[in-house]
Amino acid sequence: MRKTNLKKLRNSINLIDEEMAKLFAFRLDIVTKIAKEKANENLNIEDKTRETEIIKKNSGHIFNDEYLPLYEEFMNKIFELSKRYQRSLLSKDEVEK
Repeated sequence: MRKTNLKKLRNSINLIDEEMAKLFAFRLDIVTKIAKEKANENLNIEDKTRETEIIKKNSGHIFNDEYLPLYEEFMNKIFELSKRYQRSLLSKDEVEK
């Protein structure tokens, strides 16, 4: 692979990573609101059924079967981080009831 091609590919990855960072921050903004709703309704932070549904629904966008286990792992990490953040908000009483 020529260096110029590698540079172009890395630039593409950089753009994707930038968008993913923005989407991650946006997701956490919404997670904050969800934590508040869950606190108000006395709901559990964890909802494994919903997590499974999300992975199943969005797996349809993964057209390479080799990527599916990686996608599931990626999403499970996102869920783990989201739940950890919700717990931290609730323990700090940053989410007002």
